[in-house]
Amino acid sequence: MNPLAMVLALITSATMLIFPFITVGIALFFYLAMFILWVAVVIWVYKDAEKRGENGVLWLLVVLVGGIVGLIVYLILREEKLAKTV
Repeated sequence: MNPLAMVLALITSATMLIFPFITVGIALFFYLAMFILWVAVVIWVYKDAEKRGENGVLWLLVVLVGGIVGLIVYLILREEKLAKTV
């Protein structure tokens, strides 16, 4: 057998063994990053609503339950002015 063909066969078989683990790792990283981003968005909505003098817990629940739709509703309905700070 050609030495180049043997090396290519070895690399191909090693890649096929490792590929599923790499794919799962990339997927887990993606889902973890999306979860962290979503938690950050929910925390931001709570803090922003409190700063604007609105019920932060209510808006937090709306965004948690409603998902992206809840976030869009919050962004449309939130008041433009910030609450006065002391």
